[in-house]
Amino acid sequence: MEQRQTTQEKPRIRLNAVNRRLWQLLIIPLFTLIYSPINRLIVLPKLGSGEPYVDVAGNVVTDYFSANTLAVILLVILILLTGFLSVWNTRGMKIVPRIALLAGCACVVFLTSFVFLLITLWI
Repeated sequence: MEQRQTTQEKPRIRLNAVNRRLWQLLIIPLFTLIYSPINRLIVLPKLGSGEPYVDVAGNVVTDYFSANTLAVILLVILILLTGFLSVWNTRGMKIVPRIALLAGCACVVFLTSFVFLLITLWI
């Protein structure tokens, strides 16, 4: 006689393939959460907000490296990193699903970049 197993196996959700292709989309939101308090508490007092100021000689200084400049440079680096990883992680896919996935990744990167700029720029 065959012995039947009395315990039923739980259905496993297999998101490994999806997670491998989309994990890089978390880079910008997680970096925003980490960088926002650092920007407010450390970077802004050290570098300034980018507003024009008068130096000790009486000259108006308008162009200088500020917290806003640093935020934009970091965002460009994050966008390039996320774009490179998106293309790298979709290699081996068929062309139509790859283009659709990369277009979706581009939309997510655009939206998360906009939120990053809203939180970190001092305008």
